[in-house]
Amino acid sequence: MKRKMSVAVVSLGVLVGLGSVGAGTSQAAPIAVANFSFEATVHVDGGFDFVNPPGWSSNNLGLHGTFNPTVGQAIPTDGNQVGYTNGTNTNLFQTLGATLQPNTTYTLLVDVLTRKDCCSFAGASIRLQAGGVDLAINSLGPLGLGVTNTLQAQFTTLAIHPQLGNALSIVLQNAANTQQTDWDNVRLDATANTGGQVPEPA
Repeated sequence: MKRKMSVAVVSLGVLVGLGSVGAGTSQAAPIAVANFSFEATVHVDGGFDFVNPPGWSSNNLGLHGTFNPTVGQAIPTDGNQVGYTNGTNTNLFQTLGATLQPNTTYTLLVDVLTRKDCCSFAGASIRLQAGGVDLAINSLGPLGLGVTNTLQAQFTTLAIHPQLGNALSIVLQNAANTQQTDWDNVRLDATANTGGQVPEPA
């Protein structure tokens, strides 16, 4: 039986948010992410596939799919399985049912795992997009074997933004020369800003 653990380590990667910070906010509300912990397709321990995880698509630059690692390979942070991407710039992405709203702060959190038993990790990134346009990006550099990290990317809209009303999407992508990234527990929430808007410091 696998031993699961909860990890809440925010990475020291580069965070880019092209928005502003609200002066007053309401309670955060989760936005549905299909198959957020890659449990929809069930595999035995050590099992994996080579197809898009349900709810997700890929740029098909390398192998990708759902993976149920043994404890000697990786320990998922939510459930028993992870999504994986192999090779330079290979990604998984999902277009959500939600659209970009005004005066709202969006926070994307994704757990990133490196294999314990193999597979060099040169880096990876998460992106929050609207209408295919990047809103926020966060990246990790090289990591050793058996590391778990949580990436966060955050973006705040004003009352006017060119992508308002466009569908939100999430992109999970390898950096160049990364052999494999394992992804888990993809979550996104939105917080309405109820007060005036204060520009971010330069």
